[in-house]
Amino acid sequence: MPIFEGADRPFAMFQNLYNQFDWVLEPFRYDRVEDLEACFKAAILDRAEKERTRVNARKGRTMATVTAADFPADR
Repeated sequence: MPIFEGADRPFAMFQNLYNQFDWVLEPFRYDRVEDLEACFKAAILDRAEKERTRVNARKGRTMATVTAADFPADR
């Protein structure tokens, strides 16, 4: 998750990363350091932790194998 102050913008290829990978979070923008400090836990840490938990849960899945016996025969 990119963090930007004021009018700064994400680097040029960020949009491609955001579209390609579902774990890339939206950029966060703040105007004053005090604004960032006031919401840092909720806006940055909590969102990142939630995404980490989601990604780690996905990694722990086992892949099921589908066999011909799982489907009725065509007749």
